[in-house]
Amino acid sequence: MAQRLQSETSSGAWLPRTFFIVLLAGTVFLVAMEIINIFRQPSIRSIPGPAAHRFSIYQRSGTRQREAWFFHEPKGNLSPPICFLHVVTASASDDSGPLHWTHDGCLLIGTQRTPRNPASSTVWIYDFTTTTLFSSEPASHQSGIPATHASSASLDRLIQRHGGRGPVALHWYDLGKKENHLFAWRITRWENAIAAIPTESPQPTESALQK
Repeated sequence: MAQRLQSETSSGAWLPRTFFIVLLAGTVFLVAMEIINIFRQPSIRSIPGPAAHRFSIYQRSGTRQREAWFFHEPKGNLSPPICFLHVVTASASDDSGPLHWTHDGCLLIGTQRTPRNPASSTVWIYDFTTTTLFSSEPASHQSGIPATHASSASLDRLIQRHGGRGPVALHWYDLGKKENHLFAWRITRWENAIAAIPTESPQPTESALQK
């Protein structure tokens, strides 16, 4: 018996069996991931701006809720994407309005459909050139980076310095719509970026815009 085992080991007879076990385990894992994807329905869409800047929206449209993460990729695939906004779409408390570019395409502007501030509907701004998020309500802003506090008047002045409010980047009702389905092996980059987002919103910082 010992001679037989030694003979099989020396001849490499165990290799096919090990290969089959590894292949079977990998297949089971991929099938399980695809079953999960059927319920999460992950998709990605890219939104180009009037300049060279663009952002990507990674969505998961489950049966109970639809979530969207907004990502900026300043270095493309060479570094992890920056999440500057996470929203649960179609929620009763959501009062988000359309997203606008500035005319120079360097800023993305988040607005409210029913502004709580009569003087301005602008709630937040993401600056693509400095990868900085400015918000008049940083405590309520869910993102992977800390929001820099700025008053509504400061946000409006920043918009004017970049040519004023320009074309619509995205209407809020377009979020959650089904896009091309992503298979499990294509969502690793986005899922890793989501896993790296703090469970609690980062502490807001003070803005030089206030000065």
